[in-house]
Amino acid sequence: MNVFISGSMSIDKLPEKAIVELDNIIEKEMTVLIGDANGVDLQVQKYLKEKNYSNVVVYYTGKEIRNNVGSWKTKLIETKFTMRHLFYFEKDRAMVRDTDCGLMIWDGKSKGTLNNIKNMSAAKKKFFVILDGNIRTDEEIDTILSVSNTSRRKSKQQQMQIPFPETPLTKF
Repeated sequence: MNVFISGSMSIDKLPEKAIVELDNIIEKEMTVLIGDANGVDLQVQKYLKEKNYSNVVVYYTGKEIRNNVGSWKTKLIETKFTMRHLFYFEKDRAMVRDTDCGLMIWDGKSKGTLNNIKNMSAAKKKFFVILDGNIRTDEEIDTILSVSNTSRRKSKQQQMQIPFPETPLTKF
């Protein structure tokens, strides 16, 4: 089973819940589909290398890969786009297409991670989002998207008051 892991470039330390989920992924011997960006992609790569996990494919676009700390198998995604966000959008779309499920580690601001959440939802693929240290399920996506769409009008404290259950990847 393939799992697409995505996240915000602003996150430079994995939340504890993400580490628990990564351990579940390793235990289940899932194939990890990960990008080559800094932030979550790089932190997940470092963690998987630490654990000597080899069932990883690093997706990238462009002339050279930015990060592949485990020297894992790679998959180059060709794109005709040159604008940065569209350039990487093709890579993310390929990972959504190739995956069975996903784990998104989101800072609540990243448009790229939000786009991956929307694409996973549109593809009707099961996924979880770690936001503010809590796990949110794909079934709660409407609430997550509602929060992201109204974040300019609500304070961070108001957003964090939304209750979400704990649902680990062991449910896949």
